[in-house]
Amino acid sequence: MDLLRQVGVLAGAQRAASAGTRLADVARLGDERERLLAQLVRLEHDLRPQRELIVTHLARASALAGFPALAARHRDARDLVDTILGADEATIGQLQDAEHARRASVQAIETGEATLAAYRRVVAPLLGTTLVSRRG
Repeated sequence: MDLLRQVGVLAGAQRAASAGTRLADVARLGDERERLLAQLVRLEHDLRPQRELIVTHLARASALAGFPALAARHRDARDLVDTILGADEATIGQLQDAEHARRASVQAIETGEATLAAYRRVVAPLLGTTLVSRRG
């Protein structure tokens, strides 16, 4: 649960960083999340035999005194994963919006450059002429 909570904190921080378009922070937090998720995957791999044993003997396991607390922690983990996935969806949406805005800005700059280049072609011939002849 501690690893999931840490991933949850990082997911929230990534969402906040993406809202402010602090992309370096988003990347740094993503690297940290990858490290934590790798630990979580290793842990889940190690717990797989115990999970399978519980599922195989669910009727007997559910009669044990600690089973309700275990089931509650399982639900808490599921809820936390859902929260993290929701934050990730929001982060992805914010990053996509930022990418669309960046592309629109690039297009506006390119359009402005094309307009200025055309204007320069119109103005350039006039630069060699003057309003008053030098002869008099």
